Amino acid sequence: MTIQIKLSVWIKKKWRKAIQLEKKIKARRELRQQRGYDANDHRQKDSERTRGRSSIKSKESYRERVRKHEEFLTEEKNMSKGYKFGEGYPAPTLKEPKEFIRWLIEFTEGRLAFNGRPTMLTIKVRAQEFVPGFFLKTGNGISSHDATDLYYWIKNELVEEEVLSAATDDPFFMSGRYRVQFHFVTLQFLCTGARVPSFTPASVDKVGQGLHYKVRLMK
Repeated sequence: MTIQIKLSVWIKKKWRKAIQLEKKIKARRELRQQRGYDANDHRQKDSERTRGRSSIKSKESYRERVRKHEEFLTEEKNMSKGYKFGEGYPAPTLKEPKEFIRWLIEFTEGRLAFNGRPTMLTIKVRAQEFVPGFFLKTGNGISSHDATDLYYWIKNELVEEEVLSAATDDPFFMSGRYRVQFHFVTLQFLCTGARVPSFTPASVDKVGQGLHYKVRLMK
């Protein structure tokens, strides 16, 4: 008899829980209906990959680079005025972004380099904005291999060709802000027991790195 009573109590508890759960499910369903929820509304959009996790401000910079690329195609590739990239536009080969970068350099005014051109770092940042910007606008991304090659080309080959200059590696140039920063950072560095060899890399790649200086003859 005791077992039957316990079994009956257990069944009643399960039954009450089932009823409560059904009520909660019904309440959630009614709330979704009040809010106009439809499972099919965003099915297509949600099936697509997220186009970047950058901030709204960063994405606007990306779009600006793409707009410049559209201008490049209009000016240099005979595209119609007002030409715009659309959804699904195919990703360009490596040749086109390089042509675009050379075009971009020629009208960008620099503030650090002595020749008035943009520095290597400025143009590299522009390229790093263009690559995700193209994916953001079209849904088709430039391959990571091509993107890596593009950044290397800007950082090394364009500097070797003297199309760009790495202003921070120029021993004959240091802006006023850098002079003040360098002075205090150097004092702090040396006063903490650092050694001068820390400024002069022993690596075979030491060219363009470490502490730059110019030997001056005292008269």
